[in-house]
Amino acid sequence: MKIMKKGIAMILTLMLCLSLLPVAGFAAEQSVTLDPDDPDAIELNLKVGDTVQFSVKDAENYSTIYWWSSENSGISVDQNGLATAVTSGSGSVGVELTQGEDTFGVTCEVTVYQALTGVSLEPDAMTVKVGGTGALTPVFQPADANNQGVTWTSSNEDVAAVNSGVVTGVAAGVATITVTTDEGGFTATCKVTVVEPELCTVTFQANGGSQTEPAEVEAGTPLAKPADPTRDGYRFLGWYLDNGTVYDFSRNVSGDMTLTAQWREKSADEPDTTDYTSPSTGAAASVGSPGSSGGGSVSAGSGAAAQGGVSVVTVVSDEAPASSGGTVEIVEEDVPLAGLPALFPDVVGSDWYYNAVAFVSQRNLMNGCPNGDFEPDAGASRAMVVTVLHRLAGSPAATGDGAYWDVKSAEYYAGAVAWATDNGIITGFPDGTFRPDKIVTREQLAAILYRYAAYKGASVTASADLSGFSDAAKAEEYARQPLSWAVALELIQGYNGKLSPNACATRAQVASILMRMDSLDVKA
Repeated sequence: MKIMKKGIAMILTLMLCLSLLPVAGFAAEQSVTLDPDDPDAIELNLKVGDTVQFSVKDAENYSTIYWWSSENSGISVDQNGLATAVTSGSGSVGVELTQGEDTFGVTCEVTVYQALTGVSLEPDAMTVKVGGTGALTPVFQPADANNQGVTWTSSNEDVAAVNSGVVTGVAAGVATITVTTDEGGFTATCKVTVVEPELCTVTFQANGGSQTEPAEVEAGTPLAKPADPTRDGYRFLGWYLDNGTVYDFSRNVSGDMTLTAQWREKSADEPDTTDYTSPSTGAAASVGSPGSSGGGSVSAGSGAAAQGGVSVVTVVSDEAPASSGGTVEIVEEDVPLAGLPALFPDVVGSDWYYNAVAFVSQRNLMNGCPNGDFEPDAGASRAMVVTVLHRLAGSPAATGDGAYWDVKSAEYYAGAVAWATDNGIITGFPDGTFRPDKIVTREQLAAILYRYAAYKGASVTASADLSGFSDAAKAEEYARQPLSWAVALELIQGYNGKLSPNACATRAQVASILMRMDSLDVKA
């Protein structure tokens, strides 16, 4: 304690008499008697709720006695010298004494802390897998207790180990994790059950392709995508669930399942060697190159109509010689596109569908996928097909809402589904669903295009004899006229004498058909 006399600091004696007076329901009270003749200073450590009765030795020798406490000390004192620890803090408690003309100031340093009264654990029970972890959080009472140091222990470290509240499963079994507070030795426990991880078996049905070995994957984790299988004369479309939707390998596996490979038989739409051919109208089409690795754009010239049988491809590239104005013009018959800039990471100039992807991308009819690829071999879903046709038609407003319970209004395709339904371009299923993710077959695509043409007022009387296709009989009755119309207009073509009406339609095929449709009256 410090004593000051009229501006001159003095260290005086405080005689401290501590007596604990426990009273049920109240904090213990300490008594401190100050003796100005004692040269030793005193520091007090109090917990919130404690009280101290201060007094001055030989108080009758002083004409006035004034008690005070400093700001942020956490303690209040009345003029009878009774001090109460109110909140955590540190500072001074002092008394000013007057004796004749002399005034003495005496201070005592006080620290107030919030005492810990208990602890619990959240959660108080948990299950972790062998090799897995879980976190425990000690909850202190009160929450603002100053000393929150703890020690962690496990009843069986061969089953569960603990480090700073993080529990690690070691082996199957049960262990108790205990937390013990440094102050007061309060304890709390958590029962930890360690289990072996659940393994799910994924079986791959090759469906005529090369075999893929079954995989075991821990439940609640994603399945690693296997290498694509192969099949002579067919293009792999992806792994599909039993409900006809493509499997998303980013999802977590919840149980045993079977994935089936889906294939599309290669058709005339997909030649073995890829040469440039202009749109059948010969009309010029200038397209940008989204996703291009080298930048630039492609301008497809008017082909035979403009060059007397010579195809013209103009490439605008950052790498082109300055003397050419930044362009490279390739003029020759059947120009291979291997040297053209990539439109997407998975669409390059040597691909048979390069022109079609450029066409739909530039017109914003079809865009890339969230991963940045175009995914040309992915199946075309019902939602995608109606969205593309809706854009082709100029995105007209729908008069109804489609009334399918599995099409939410916030989905990007909701307006297109309502429009297509209103105009008879597509219909739902008997159970009231639309099934937006279901992949369309080639015959279903033909039927949708046929109805769209009728909606646009185009003639749908054209027909072709399908008997030349060895699998024409596999077409459903409803699709035969639309297929005949589509074949007559060369929107859909066969391959190796087959029409493949039940094969899945791909995004690349849809893009190719849309480019061919641009040469007809079936457009916006």
